[in-house]
Amino acid sequence: MHQALADVVCGSPEFLALFTDLDQTWARLRGLRKCFRAIQDALSGHMPGPLMSRCQTVVPFDYDASYPIDEQPSRVWSQALERMLTDPDAVLPSEV
Repeated sequence: MHQALADVVCGSPEFLALFTDLDQTWARLRGLRKCFRAIQDALSGHMPGPLMSRCQTVVPFDYDASYPIDEQPSRVWSQALERMLTDPDAVLPSEV
């Protein structure tokens, strides 16, 4: 049963859309970091230390870390996958 579920999920446009979202999220993060760098350069060392430290902070991507996390995507997908195991008409989430 789980192999059949994997076949349905991994070939679905909904699952593949998560990769598009991930790529866009990484691009947005890189863009923000580049923006902060441009601001730092323009201020020629006059950005207050705490602000400079904050924009240079490297945050771990481990979801178990003690940082804020958007629980919506995992909650929506977990619920959908659970339903798919018992309901042949269940659908995958199209947006998270």
